[in-house]
Amino acid sequence: MFIKSDDVVAKLLNIRIALAIMGMAALTVMLFSILFGLFNPSDKEVSTSTENYIEIQLGKEYQLKSWEYEYITPDDVEISYIGVNEKNGKRIEVIEKRIPFSEVKEVISKDKTKRRLESKIEDN
Repeated sequence: MFIKSDDVVAKLLNIRIALAIMGMAALTVMLFSILFGLFNPSDKEVSTSTENYIEIQLGKEYQLKSWEYEYITPDDVEISYIGVNEKNGKRIEVIEKRIPFSEVKEVISKDKTKRRLESKIEDN
């Protein structure tokens, strides 16, 4: 009928130990997934996104003639590109510019939103 205090303390201690073990296991899984790139974008996604980012940066006046990228870390991309204005022959050259991949995704997302809004204006 009465609960022994030793039993309650033992159960609480067991619960805390179990939670600590589960927390360490979750942390270990997360660290391994980060180290082995489970949450990193694929090479194809990085390549496509980087090319789209460069074309957005060049705008409509310039044509992308040559580009390359190097995926430095899961967070950074180093880009180099040359864009040429076909009308006047002016060139834009960017060599080894390091940018966060999150910025690439953000610029692409904003451009998609801009295009969607512009198409709504044209439809009206």
